[in-house]
Amino acid sequence: MNQIFERIRTPMGDLYCVIEREKIVLLHFDSQQISHNAQKSPHPLIQECQSQLDAYFKSSLKTFSLSLEIKGSDFKKRALQALQNLAYGEMITYQTLAQMAGSPKAYRAIGSLLAQNPILILIPCHRVILSNGQLGGYTWGKEKKKKLLKLEGHQK
Repeated sequence: MNQIFERIRTPMGDLYCVIEREKIVLLHFDSQQISHNAQKSPHPLIQECQSQLDAYFKSSLKTFSLSLEIKGSDFKKRALQALQNLAYGEMITYQTLAQMAGSPKAYRAIGSLLAQNPILILIPCHRVILSNGQLGGYTWGKEKKKKLLKLEGHQK
Protein backbone atom coordinates (compact mmCIF):
# COMPACT_ATOMS: atom_id res chain seq x y z
CA MET A 1 0.00 0.00 0.00
CA ASN A 2 1.36 3.40 -0.98
CA GLN A 3 1.58 5.62 2.11
CA ILE A 4 2.73 9.21 2.50
CA PHE A 5 3.53 10.75 5.87
CA GLU A 6 4.61 14.04 7.33
CA ARG A 7 5.10 15.41 10.83
CA ILE A 8 2.46 17.81 12.13
CA ARG A 9 3.29 20.20 14.92
CA THR A 10 0.76 20.93 17.66
CA PRO A 11 1.00 22.83 20.97
CA MET A 12 0.87 19.43 22.70
CA GLY A 13 3.68 17.87 20.69
CA ASP A 14 4.39 16.49 17.27
CA LEU A 15 2.07 14.03 15.55
CA TYR A 16 2.68 11.96 12.45
CA CYS A 17 0.01 12.04 9.78
CA VAL A 18 -0.16 9.13 7.35
CA ILE A 19 -2.19 9.23 4.12
CA GLU A 20 -3.28 6.19 2.17
CA ARG A 21 -5.63 6.32 -0.83
CA GLU A 22 -6.27 10.04 -0.21
CA LYS A 23 -7.47 9.39 3.36
CA ILE A 24 -5.87 9.85 6.76
CA VAL A 25 -5.21 6.43 8.27
CA LEU A 26 -2.94 7.51 11.13
CA LEU A 27 -2.47 10.62 13.25
CA HIS A 28 -0.30 9.59 16.14
CA PHE A 29 2.64 10.65 18.29
CA ASP A 30 4.34 7.26 17.88
CA SER A 31 6.39 7.20 14.68
CA GLN A 32 6.89 3.45 15.19
CA GLN A 33 3.34 2.98 13.87
CA ILE A 34 4.34 4.29 10.44
CA SER A 35 4.91 1.57 7.85
CA HIS A 36 8.56 1.20 6.87
CA ASN A 37 7.41 1.57 3.23
CA ALA A 38 5.80 4.98 3.82
CA GLN A 39 7.38 7.92 2.03
CA LYS A 40 7.93 11.27 3.72
CA SER A 41 6.38 13.87 1.46
CA PRO A 42 4.14 16.93 1.63
CA HIS A 43 0.53 16.29 0.65
CA PRO A 44 -2.48 18.66 0.43
CA LEU A 45 -4.49 16.51 2.87
CA ILE A 46 -1.68 16.65 5.43
CA GLN A 47 -1.47 20.41 4.97
CA GLU A 48 -5.24 20.66 5.50
CA CYS A 49 -4.95 18.48 8.61
CA GLN A 50 -2.25 20.83 9.97
CA SER A 51 -4.47 23.82 9.20
CA GLN A 52 -7.52 22.31 10.92
CA LEU A 53 -5.51 21.24 13.96
CA ASP A 54 -4.05 24.74 14.23
CA ALA A 55 -7.59 26.16 14.21
CA TYR A 56 -8.77 23.55 16.74
CA PHE A 57 -5.98 24.47 19.16
CA LYS A 58 -6.89 28.15 18.78
CA SER A 59 -10.51 27.19 19.65
CA SER A 60 -11.74 28.46 16.30
CA LEU A 61 -12.61 25.02 14.86
CA LYS A 62 -15.09 22.72 16.53
CA THR A 63 -15.67 20.11 13.81
CA PHE A 64 -13.03 18.47 11.64
CA SER A 65 -13.81 17.90 7.97
CA LEU A 66 -11.05 15.56 6.89
CA SER A 67 -11.28 12.30 5.00
CA LEU A 68 -10.42 9.42 7.36
CA GLU A 69 -10.23 5.68 6.92
CA ILE A 70 -10.79 3.48 9.94
CA LYS A 71 -9.35 0.00 9.57
CA GLY A 72 -10.30 -3.00 11.65
CA SER A 73 -13.31 -4.96 12.80
CA ASP A 74 -16.89 -3.80 12.32
CA PHE A 75 -17.07 -3.16 16.07
CA LYS A 76 -13.98 -0.93 15.94
CA LYS A 77 -15.35 0.97 12.95
CA ARG A 78 -18.75 1.50 14.61
CA ALA A 79 -17.18 2.70 17.87
CA LEU A 80 -14.71 5.10 16.26
CA GLN A 81 -17.34 6.44 13.86
CA ALA A 82 -19.66 7.05 16.82
CA LEU A 83 -16.90 9.10 18.45
CA GLN A 84 -16.60 11.24 15.34
CA ASN A 85 -20.28 12.14 15.73
CA LEU A 86 -19.80 13.58 19.23
CA ALA A 87 -20.23 17.32 19.49
CA TYR A 88 -17.22 19.43 20.43
CA GLY A 89 -16.67 19.12 24.17
CA GLU A 90 -19.27 16.38 24.63
CA MET A 91 -18.11 13.65 27.00
CA ILE A 92 -19.48 10.13 27.21
CA THR A 93 -18.65 7.02 29.19
CA TYR A 94 -17.06 3.83 27.91
CA GLN A 95 -20.40 2.10 28.53
CA THR A 96 -22.31 4.68 26.48
CA LEU A 97 -19.86 4.29 23.62
CA ALA A 98 -20.27 0.50 23.77
CA GLN A 99 -24.03 1.02 23.46
CA MET A 100 -23.56 3.42 20.54
CA ALA A 101 -21.37 0.78 18.84
CA GLY A 102 -24.15 -1.80 19.21
CA SER A 103 -22.49 -3.89 21.92
CA PRO A 104 -23.74 -2.56 25.29
CA LYS A 105 -21.76 -5.06 27.39
CA ALA A 106 -18.46 -4.47 25.58
CA TYR A 107 -17.35 -1.42 27.59
CA ARG A 108 -14.07 -3.10 28.58
CA ALA A 109 -13.40 -3.87 24.91
CA ILE A 110 -14.04 -0.18 24.21
CA GLY A 111 -11.22 0.72 26.61
CA SER A 112 -8.81 -1.59 24.78
CA LEU A 113 -9.95 -0.30 21.41
CA LEU A 114 -9.49 3.36 22.41
CA ALA A 115 -5.99 2.62 23.72
CA GLN A 116 -5.18 1.74 20.10
CA ASN A 117 -6.99 4.65 18.43
CA PRO A 118 -4.86 5.29 15.34
CA ILE A 119 -6.24 8.77 14.61
CA LEU A 120 -5.82 10.88 17.74
CA ILE A 121 -7.78 14.11 18.24
CA LEU A 122 -9.66 13.74 14.93
CA ILE A 123 -11.33 10.70 16.46
CA PRO A 124 -11.81 12.23 19.92
CA CYS A 125 -11.22 9.32 22.29
CA HIS A 126 -10.12 11.93 24.85
CA ARG A 127 -13.85 12.64 25.34
CA VAL A 128 -14.52 9.18 26.79
CA ILE A 129 -14.49 8.98 30.59
CA LEU A 130 -15.31 6.46 33.31
CA SER A 131 -18.88 6.12 34.55
CA ASN A 132 -17.80 7.52 37.95
CA GLY A 133 -16.72 10.77 36.27
CA GLN A 134 -12.99 10.05 36.47
CA LEU A 135 -10.91 10.62 33.34
CA GLY A 136 -9.72 7.09 32.72
CA GLY A 137 -6.71 6.49 30.52
CA TYR A 138 -5.45 8.10 27.35
CA THR A 139 -2.78 6.82 24.98
CA TRP A 140 -1.04 10.20 24.86
CA GLY A 141 -1.11 10.50 28.67
CA LYS A 142 -3.63 11.74 31.21
CA GLU A 143 -2.18 15.27 31.31
CA LYS A 144 -2.76 15.68 27.57
CA LYS A 145 -6.28 14.32 27.96
CA LYS A 146 -6.92 16.98 30.62
CA LYS A 147 -5.53 19.70 28.33
CA LEU A 148 -7.72 18.61 25.42
CA LEU A 149 -10.82 18.54 27.62
CA LYS A 150 -9.94 21.94 29.08
CA LEU A 151 -9.51 23.32 25.54
CA GLU A 152 -13.04 22.07 24.85
CA GLY A 153 -14.44 23.78 27.93
CA HIS A 154 -14.17 21.18 30.70
CA GLN A 155 -12.49 21.66 34.06
CA LYS A 156 -11.53 17.99 34.57
